[in-house]
Amino acid sequence: MEQELIEKLRSGDREAFTHLINEYQVMVRSITSKFAFAKEDAEDIAQTVFIEVFKGIHGFKGKSKLSTWIYQIAVSRCIDFQRSAARKKRIIRIKEYLSGKVVMPNALRDYKNNPEAVYSEDEKRRILYAAIDRLPENQRAAFLLTKVEGLSYQEVAETLHSTVPAVESLLHRAKQNLRQQLTGK
Repeated sequence: MEQELIEKLRSGDREAFTHLINEYQVMVRSITSKFAFAKEDAEDIAQTVFIEVFKGIHGFKGKSKLSTWIYQIAVSRCIDFQRSAARKKRIIRIKEYLSGKVVMPNALRDYKNNPEAVYSEDEKRRILYAAIDRLPENQRAAFLLTKVEGLSYQEVAETLHSTVPAVESLLHRAKQNLRQQLTGK
């Protein structure tokens, strides 16, 4: 029965595609709903899965059950969706910061309710953020993504559509520029 469905799909049979959707939509939507918060996103991912199955059925080698193959595709598309959503969030936060709409979060705040210490730390922070603001955009983005967002070099490379060595170079130059701005050396 499964092999017959696969052969019909490979021949482009639209009824077989409808049967495939009816047979596996509950499984696929169950997976996608666990990965996507919005129902619309889960449905979009599910549609993408079925389109990919239909287009890629010629590459299905039959080493596993069809349901296992579809499951693997669904999980891959869900992971892609999550990565894309996370990347978009980070890019939006960085763009908001770069545009001045949002103040950089203060991850190192440790005050003892001492007004003088608060003023001193705030002044240091203001000077540091002003120096970061003067960095070239690509250096600033790489610096913020690694130091503020805590991303790995690989994640930064993916976010900036670059390579790990390029990110390392950007960070090195950013640190040099900041050191020069802050110490004059």
